[in-house]
Amino acid sequence: MQYTETVVSPAYASEVQLPEADLNLARAGLLFARSEYPELDCGWYLGQLDLIASDIGSRLPRDADVAARLRAMNTTLFGDLGFSGNVDDYYDPRNSFLNEVLERRVGLPITLSILYLELAQRLGVPARGISFPGHFLVGVSTEDGDVIVDAFDRGATLARTTFITRLHERAEPETSIAAIEQALRPAMKVEILLRQLRNLKSIYADRGDAEKTLNALNHMLIAHPDLLPELLERAALFDTLGYARGAASDYGHALLLLPEGLDREEIMKRRDTAEARAGQLH
Repeated sequence: MQYTETVVSPAYASEVQLPEADLNLARAGLLFARSEYPELDCGWYLGQLDLIASDIGSRLPRDADVAARLRAMNTTLFGDLGFSGNVDDYYDPRNSFLNEVLERRVGLPITLSILYLELAQRLGVPARGISFPGHFLVGVSTEDGDVIVDAFDRGATLARTTFITRLHERAEPETSIAAIEQALRPAMKVEILLRQLRNLKSIYADRGDAEKTLNALNHMLIAHPDLLPELLERAALFDTLGYARGAASDYGHALLLLPEGLDREEIMKRRDTAEARAGQLH
């Protein structure tokens, strides 16, 4: 397969460069999705989120507390609308696109959590994403304390303290409470987007789809240009696809980020080889 240039839309690039408070996570994800669904209307899907939130809100009294809002969200999302985790085809790429999740009503922990976070924001529920290893979660602050919500498991909810205790009981003996607390820290919006794209990139890479793997990598590196593993992965993919100039550039960038003490010789050799090949193309 030969290299074909993929273009990241200016709208996506602008969105992911916004400050945390201004970045719209759903819009960023939908703008990425447009790279695979060119006719996608971001406004329509954002409108669907508004409609679902409005439906939930219409069932609540104005003075409803956070716990009541959570119950209404879970009843509507996982009961009335039938959203659920896709346990039958977990690695279907469609599970990683918010537009597909809204249409098919199945998804991964992270995309269902993004849906949950977007509705929580619209309903005044203080929620944050938690990039827990292996399974994305949502944290919510209620009047009775913090809780952990698993959007993949139909909104299953557990007190944060209970969640930590149970994890600690099942963890390796050397695992500390502090380590679990750190794993439950709130995730920044860009971190959430990157995890969403990293999941999808891994699915495409496992399927040998170089073009879509490259597309996901390009979008990740626009959101965060200094991701060392992704820079090295894209450089190697550029090498495979015969795009020597791109490979040389990414290897060079990676060398600037490589921590002191790590063996740089192999990466320098790859950069020099790519630069030599690129020079032969002039």
